[in-house]
Amino acid sequence: MAQLQKVTLDDPWSYEGVRAAEELERREMDPRGPVDIKTRGGQKQTRPRAADRARARTARAFDPELPITIRLLGAVGATDLMVDELRDRALREGDPMARSCTDALEEMGIFRVGRPDGVPRQRIEYPPAYPVAVLASAKRESLSAALLWAIMRQESAYQRAARSKAGAMGLLQLLPSTASRLNGSPVAETALTDPDLNVRLGARYLRGLIAEFGDPRAAMAAYNAGEEAVRRWLRDRPVVDDLWVELIPYRETRDYVKQVYTIWRRYEALYGVPSADQL
Repeated sequence: MAQLQKVTLDDPWSYEGVRAAEELERREMDPRGPVDIKTRGGQKQTRPRAADRARARTARAFDPELPITIRLLGAVGATDLMVDELRDRALREGDPMARSCTDALEEMGIFRVGRPDGVPRQRIEYPPAYPVAVLASAKRESLSAALLWAIMRQESAYQRAARSKAGAMGLLQLLPSTASRLNGSPVAETALTDPDLNVRLGARYLRGLIAEFGDPRAAMAAYNAGEEAVRRWLRDRPVVDDLWVELIPYRETRDYVKQVYTIWRRYEALYGVPSADQL
């Protein structure tokens, strides 16, 4: 117990810190309240349970009307200039329109722009990007929306036009061949920049990986390294646990699993979306 406490104290948002906190929560399961974990200052950091997180959604503040200059730029089709103005106002100290400009940028698919005094820092760092597409796909495939956001952040940094060297496209970085197989009909490369299609097919792919491999960490590994690699690793070591993660022979994949897992838990803590127990 003391060693687990030390790990959560040293680096609470590393993979090891998150897993130690989860193990503490499992051991100290108490329906009367959350688990308290000591921090360096001797104070307590409360890690809410899934039921509490589900009630802890962040409230969206009332957005005043955007500045007239920005609306005029949009009306005449000067999109690039409008985006530049939105960025400038979103980052301008003391600007009462900063929050509205951040929200407008997010509606355009541009994330992580804003001032911490106008928008919570965690919201900027971990935005609920493309919520309609993500929440609909999560519900359709019985997935955690937090997990989809975590993969999206790691794969494309929320950029819907992202393209990898291997030719993977869009928010969840799908190859056209994989997308076509999942769709049951050909999918053009350019179509994968559409958030709704990309997230829908990416969620379907992820659900299939979880159905095959069981543990979400193995599914994350397969998302990065491919199914065949994970099948080989599972033949050598069939139980997926923290040691299994440490023994992943590809450093890139090992780091990917740890990073996605940690980001997943960040999103859960911020937005109260379903936890691993509900996968």
